[in-house]
Amino acid sequence: MEAASGSRTYSECNPKCEWTEVNEFDVLKVDLSGLGFKKEELKVLVDTSRKLTIRGERAIRDGQRRRFLRSFQLPKHCNIEQLRAKFDQEILYVVLPKPVGARDGQPTNETKQSGGVLKALSKRRRLVLTAVAAIVLVAGLGAFAAYKLKHS
Repeated sequence: MEAASGSRTYSECNPKCEWTEVNEFDVLKVDLSGLGFKKEELKVLVDTSRKLTIRGERAIRDGQRRRFLRSFQLPKHCNIEQLRAKFDQEILYVVLPKPVGARDGQPTNETKQSGGVLKALSKRRRLVLTAVAAIVLVAGLGAFAAYKLKHS
């Protein structure tokens, strides 16, 4: 698709974008293969409404330019302050670390501040943790009693 603006002609492109969820990260992979973009021709921005905008523009020849614009609404659990972008072999990777609580059911900082780690654990995990603590306590008391009987 081509658009004209003044003496420039723009060729619009639509790079393939794919979200991947990894334990600690959400990763957006933008495939710019064959489009000829360089790192300096790309911009990655996040606004206050958590909207991620990725744009690129480059000269092709004689006043012709290639450009694209992609936008995504980021989920609330993504930590936008730690957003990182890396351009490697014509692939742009936008990496969004998840808060600790979004990883494998671990507690978030908010949870720790509002009542401790045990509240953040699932009911089953608390039960298992309590049982293990009881077993350790009983084993320790048994060992102490055996020691006292042997040395008395």
